[in-house]
Amino acid sequence: MKRDLKVGGKFSLFSGSILGEFTEITKPHKIVEKWKFRDWNECDYSTVTVEFISVKENHTKLKLTHNNIPASNKYNEAKQRIFKPLYVFINQNILKETFYFYYVEKKKIYNKSIILLFCVKKLLGGGIK
Repeated sequence: MKRDLKVGGKFSLFSGSILGEFTEITKPHKIVEKWKFRDWNECDYSTVTVEFISVKENHTKLKLTHNNIPASNKYNEAKQRIFKPLYVFINQNILKETFYFYYVEKKKIYNKSIILLFCVKKLLGGGIK
């Protein structure tokens, strides 16, 4: 993962397969990104929002949403195959001791919203109180 963690900073994941830009960083509460697969049309970006909501001491609700996914991209066909195993991995390995994970699914005109997590704890400097 390559990243320049500042508003306007670029990032890439999986050897450049995923590209994006940070559009909002509100430590320690929220990260918003423009996000796309490399093979999407040049101007097509979706929006990933990561929100951290304090529930009680040492417990944080982590809400991740991925909206405005262009219907014309082949991502729509691959998302179930790619992301369902990712959700399972995140729940079983990454979040079980640190965060409560809530899968939020919304009906959108483009597609169902999905959730993507990457190293948000590290991005925000070590965690949420």
